[in-house]
This record gives sequence, C-alpha cells and structure tokens, in this order.
Amino acid sequence: MARNGAGRSEQARRSVSELPRALAALLAVAAPAHARGASPDTLCRVTSWASPRQLTPGASATVFFLLQPQAGAQLAAHAPLRVSLDARNLSLTKTELSHADAVVHDGGTRLVVQVRAGQPGLATLYARLLFYVCTRSACTRQTRQIELSLAVR
Repeated sequence: MARNGAGRSEQARRSVSELPRALAALLAVAAPAHARGASPDTLCRVTSWASPRQLTPGASATVFFLLQPQAGAQLAAHAPLRVSLDARNLSLTKTELSHADAVVHDGGTRLVVQVRAGQPGLATLYARLLFYVCTRSACTRQTRQIELSLAVR
C-alpha cells in the first residue's frame, strides 16, 4: 500500500510540473490575435490632418482625427475615448475631446477641433489619444501621440 501511495505522489508531482506548459499552450490558443504576435497598433489606424495647413496670423483651421478599426475590430463605445490637446502658437477651442465629440463616419470615428493661428512661424498641435479597440476575444487599451505642424505666414 505504501508503494501505491508513493506512486500517486510521483504522479501528482509530474502533473504539477506539467502545469506551466499546459497553461502556456492554453493561453496561446485563447489569447487575442495581438497577443499572439500581431501588434495592437494594427487593430486601428489613426490619421490626422488640418484644413487648411497654412494659416495667416489669427486665421482658423479645422483639425481632424480619424480612428479606423481594421477588419475584425471595433472601437469600444462603452470604454473611454479621450483626446488631450496642447498647442504651441495655436489657440484651441477645446483641450479635451471625448465620445460626446465623436461622429461615426465612413467606417471610422471622427473627432474635430478648431484652432486659431498665433504669430508667423511654426505652429504645432500635440494630441494624446486614449481609446479601446475590441475584437471577438478581447478589448485592448490603445494610446497614440500625434504631433501636427502648421505654417503661419
């Protein structure tokens, strides 16, 4: 009987030693695509532009941010969406954008802010974006930093 008990102990030890490998295999299968090697940055394309790109002192421009989830992904409507703005040589109508400012447009989400040019020279808008992109298996926190330069002449 002692022998049978020792055999069970050895079997239990082997089962425990196999646990890390089994867990790693399970996670590899269950993990979302970005965790298996694809970058989370590929889940959503972020573009920004200003119209017009050249301004005279005191003139206004509209700055656009477009978030376009790629195939199989979508922006999480229930999670935070925040664009924090700062500028050099520009006045901003807002320093924060959120879901309330977002418009779904052509398969993406568009956010817009108005800026006013300062003195002649280079003007720069700095944006820090925080949003969540979801796939069938998980939602992932995304951050981007954008620097958009405009000429003031």
